[in-house]
Amino acid sequence: MRVAIVGAGIAGLATAGLLARLGHEVVVVDGAPGPPPEGAALALQPNGLAVLDALGATAVLEPGSSRLRRLSVFDGVRRPIMTTTVPDFGPGLDHILVAARADVVAALEAVSPVRVRWGTTVGHASPGLLDVQRSHDLERGDARDTLAADLIIGADGASSTVRRCFGLGERRRGGRRYVRALIDRPSALAGAGEYWTRSGLAGILPCGASRTYVYATATQAIVDAHASGADLSGPLGRAHPVLAGVLPGFLSSERVLLNEVSRVDCASFVGPRVALVGDAAHAMAPNLGQGANSGLVDAAILALELAERDGLESALGRYDARRRSVRDVQRDADRLARASHARGPREVRNALARGLGRRSGEGVLRRAQQCDPSELRARLREVLD
Repeated sequence: MRVAIVGAGIAGLATAGLLARLGHEVVVVDGAPGPPPEGAALALQPNGLAVLDALGATAVLEPGSSRLRRLSVFDGVRRPIMTTTVPDFGPGLDHILVAARADVVAALEAVSPVRVRWGTTVGHASPGLLDVQRSHDLERGDARDTLAADLIIGADGASSTVRRCFGLGERRRGGRRYVRALIDRPSALAGAGEYWTRSGLAGILPCGASRTYVYATATQAIVDAHASGADLSGPLGRAHPVLAGVLPGFLSSERVLLNEVSRVDCASFVGPRVALVGDAAHAMAPNLGQGANSGLVDAAILALELAERDGLESALGRYDARRRSVRDVQRDADRLARASHARGPREVRNALARGLGRRSGEGVLRRAQQCDPSELRARLREVLD
């Protein structure tokens, strides 16, 4: 089967690698000129690690990454709110791996026979056809073309062109903005975690031996500094004092990613000869760290259903039914986002959060996996061998 995938992010590349290994003819297009620059990291949880391990990408990632077995949340003055142990799903699936996003993309490209057609934008999508435009140098101009495919996969993010063309769902902007950056200095594991400050949330996670991943709610002062190209260390440190100890003396806006969080809701993740994966299907608040991980699960479930080879329509129907559990994850992520940004007495919020952590902290993480990661990895290995 000929498959056209729009979007070379985590979900798109994983889907491409899996389907190519299953014998499908796969083409991947992306409007960006090349792979993303370094600037963010991912907290890969057991469900995402199961997919990466089945593809053989985990071994490539390990050297420059960090393992976490617990997730801790503190308030703005470093008082513990709750600590959650990562559920143990078996060897290699009992931790979170913090890895640079650029390294994950490179690892997925390294284990896949599919080469991305960078600089190729999609103007319109319809069943079996993609209208694309390939960007060349200015002297040659742009080349327009049509790609025919038995299956189109939209992996093109929250603002998905594929989703819009097929009328599969809507995007709702959440209003909150976040910044993310990789800092070239080591981080003490003892200080790792998320902090719920008066300005929102801020996170500090080790990413290998020499880098620290930081993320935070963007105040208006941070947004303005980013837009002007000013040093961001000052605005970030003032809004979130817990970050001051890891920020460099000067932090260029070019090294900091700023984005507004969106939520995508789809009545269905599939349509006539089309499927959505990743943020194109279910963009969500970042508070459970399940954006990229859920996209990896999408790729795995879609590949497994197509491996049954009992017809495209049947496979897409089962994929849609199996992936509806991700809506529960979207809901839980929204709840955590509201709690971390709650205004009013912090002591009341912290007490409620501690109660949640005692009752269901590990349960929330377990439910967020959306499947048994060990079973998912075993099934993938079975069909890929």
